Amino acid sequence: YWAQFKIFRNEEVVREGEVPLSILSEGAIQVIQVEESVEESSSWFQNLLLKFSLLYFYIGAGVILLILVGLLIWLERKRRRVVSKVPQKRAKSSRKKSKKNREE
Repeated sequence: YWAQFKIFRNEEVVREGEVPLSILSEGAIQVIQVEESVEESSSWFQNLLLKFSLLYFYIGAGVILLILVGLLIWLERKRRRVVSKVPQKRAKSSRKKSKKNREE
């Protein structure tokens, strides 16, 4: 095991950063383990987010991209319906006129 804490020995900083736990006394190891457990319980969600942050970014970007593509397709279909309805009405009305003209 390695600890990333400031280790005090004889009231002086022996080392700051990664320290092998084998050189520490048992009391120091217990203190470090308690501090680690407190940190883990308070920030487990942050650790999870950091561990999978790139994955979440790609998933989020994919979802946003799918929403945008879906919105563009929906708008295109809506535009086509509006455009296609207008000529059909004119065509029907012109057919009715031509039938009326034929009857007369």
